[in-house]
Amino acid sequence: MRASVKTFYENDSAEESYCEVVIRDCEIVVSYYDDNGQPVIYKGVNENTGRWVLNCETVKGRATLNRSPLDKNCLEGSWWEAGCSGMWQIDMDDEE
Repeated sequence: MRASVKTFYENDSAEESYCEVVIRDCEIVVSYYDDNGQPVIYKGVNENTGRWVLNCETVKGRATLNRSPLDKNCLEGSWWEAGCSGMWQIDMDDEE
């Protein structure tokens, strides 16, 4: 499903873009294109903790995502990638 994502960086900048989110059982895949048009794919699992732990081999990235307690269609979490870190807020459609 296509979702809007707000990406917050450690230097206080932010940007809005889109990503694809697929959630099946306890697995999640979040994918998007980087500034050079290359695909970036994070994959992870939720081991009944309420938190997904994701990794991306191509950018040596890692991330966490949680469902917002206020909105089941909103995922929030942190990311670390290529020496940078920040937070994500992913707003999904009602279709899952």
